[in-house]
Amino acid sequence: MEKNPWEWAKDDLEKLIGQMESLQLEFKDSRLFTASPNKIVDELTKEISAFANTVGGILVVGISEKKDGKSRIADHIDSGVDSKVWYRERVQQLIESNISPFLSGIRIHTVSIDQVGYKCAIVIYVPEGTTAYQASDKRYYGRSEFEAKALPDHEIRLRMFKGKSASGSVVLINNSPYAVN
Repeated sequence: MEKNPWEWAKDDLEKLIGQMESLQLEFKDSRLFTASPNKIVDELTKEISAFANTVGGILVVGISEKKDGKSRIADHIDSGVDSKVWYRERVQQLIESNISPFLSGIRIHTVSIDQVGYKCAIVIYVPEGTTAYQASDKRYYGRSEFEAKALPDHEIRLRMFKGKSASGSVVLINNSPYAVN
């Protein structure tokens, strides 16, 4: 898409219909926000941990999906989330207080899907993280093409040391390894 996810409108959501979930895109039905608070936290933080621990991505709550073999495809914009109860700041606080360590750069955007503006889809942009991020269930998740999966220990360690190991390079001048720069 040409727009950033935090600028999307209803017509941008409509363009997602027929698209398959992928490494960087996940759809959730709005009914998630009618579940118990613990279930909401667990589901959101699992997906956010997985995106942050992989390459980043976009979670769209408000699009129902259908299965096509093993794939999941966006089917339709559903009835939406009550924006008077689940406003941007509340969703942001819920995520930030349940992901560890703090993940900067998350952007929450609500997209009105009805005439009155009370029902919305929630678009959550998750950047690629700089370390390993833990969900509320104390697990670390990574994203494969179609799902979030718990990461094994060695994968967590690799992510924790991302960007923290020393690196260097050798420059050859005049094809001589003894030349000093």
